[in-house]
Amino acid sequence: MTVKSPRLAAVALFILAGCAQQELAVHDAWIRAAPDGSAMGAAYLTLKNNGSDTEVVGVRSTAHSLASLHTSEIVEGVFRMRELDSIPVKANSVVRFEPGALHIMLMRPIAPLRAGDTVELTLTFSDGREISFDTLVRTERQ
Repeated sequence: MTVKSPRLAAVALFILAGCAQQELAVHDAWIRAAPDGSAMGAAYLTLKNNGSDTEVVGVRSTAHSLASLHTSEIVEGVFRMRELDSIPVKANSVVRFEPGALHIMLMRPIAPLRAGDTVELTLTFSDGREISFDTLVRTERQ
């Protein structure tokens, strides 16, 4: 196929570039399998921001009654978790949710989760955008 219009070619490239690279993308999302009867769990992921500054301001889970943003930190020699109202995501950056650091706290599962199950999580951003993604339940980070 030959493109005869430079303007048409430029528009096509712009559209293709937008399809190839999402402004906000979630990678490597996983939930640590919790023991039977556990009321809490945690999810981890990598969030890539190819756009402008934003903030994660909320999270939902299809398999839990409550989900919230948390961080783990050592305060005066004691390991503590703290709920966060938001997590800044700078332009052209990567934010990692990892064990012992930023994570999504999942509380009151609707049904028991087993390794191999998939849970849909949704992140809400300060501008109102939402990203939903599947999260694999597994015994440990792979």
